Amino acid sequence: MSEEASRGAGRPRDPSADEAIIEATLELIAESGFDGLRVSDVADRARVSKATMYRRWPTKHDLVLAALRTAPPLQTVDTGSLRGDLEATFAQFMRVVADSPLVSLLTALAAERLRRPQFARELDPYIEERRVPVHQAVERAIARGELPPGTNAVLLSELIGGPILLRLFFGGATDERAIADLIGSVIDAFGFDD
Repeated sequence: MSEEASRGAGRPRDPSADEAIIEATLELIAESGFDGLRVSDVADRARVSKATMYRRWPTKHDLVLAALRTAPPLQTVDTGSLRGDLEATFAQFMRVVADSPLVSLLTALAAERLRRPQFARELDPYIEERRVPVHQAVERAIARGELPPGTNAVLLSELIGGPILLRLFFGGATDERAIADLIGSVIDAFGFDD
C-alpha cells in the first residue's frame, strides 16, 4: 500500500510546509545546536502544527537527518588524474559548506552520534554515500596505475577529509591552495608519482 493510500483521503501533503520545516530546522540547529533544538520551536518558526511535523518526521533525529539530506550530494568528477579529481571533489564540498549551514549541522550531529548508537547507525550510511565520489576517484587512479593496487580508498579519503573538517570546526586554512597542498601531501604519501 502506498504512503498516500495509507494516509487516507485527507489533504495532500504540502511541499512548501516541508521546505519551511527543513529551513527552520537548519536555522535553529545553527542557533542552538542539536540539544537546543525543540520540535515546538521548529513548528512555530515554520508556521505549522506539531502534528504536521510528526506526521512527516516522527522523531527529532528523523527531522535532523532529513535536514542533513537537503545538502546537495557531491558529483563524481573524472578529470583524468587523481589529483584533479580530488581537488574538484573537495572544491564541491567547500561550495556546499559555503552555501549552507552544513558545518553547524555536522558539528551537532558528530556529538549526537557519539551519545546515541542508534543515531550513528542512521547517520553513517548517509556519510558513506557522500564519500562515494572520492572512493571512485581512488578506484580510477588504481586502474590508471596512479596508485598501487589495494590502496585503501577509505583511509585516503579520511586523511584528506579529516584535516579539512578539523580546520572547519576549529579554524585553519581551507582555501583552494591549502586544500590542494593537503591533497598533494596525502597522494604523495600513498606513492603517487607525478
